[in-house]
Amino acid sequence: MSSHTDLELQTPRAEKPKRVEDVIQMSITDLEMIEQTINPPEPQKPSKDDELRATVKEIYNALCEKGYDPARQIAGYILSEDPVYITNWKNARGLMARVNRDELLVEIIKNYLKSLEK
Repeated sequence: MSSHTDLELQTPRAEKPKRVEDVIQMSITDLEMIEQTINPPEPQKPSKDDELRATVKEIYNALCEKGYDPARQIAGYILSEDPVYITNWKNARGLMARVNRDELLVEIIKNYLKSLEK
């Protein structure tokens, strides 16, 4: 059975800080680590533009997989608001129903105009 003294010999001791500034810095670092453990940073929520982009990409992929021309189908939907322009494949129609048509049209036009500047 090992004694308390043996355990102390096996455990390396941290060097004692030589300056007051070192002690303060060590304390700040320890406090930051404790705070991160207690209150972990919240994950960043995707922006509205990122969500719209991801949704349209899913719709685009579903339309392509079914052999449709995505530009024509999405344009038809935007102009008529008739959901039959969007396939039900992979819930693309349900996803499109959640997209604000005005916001989508604005983003499409913004991106088209940006492409003209190049």
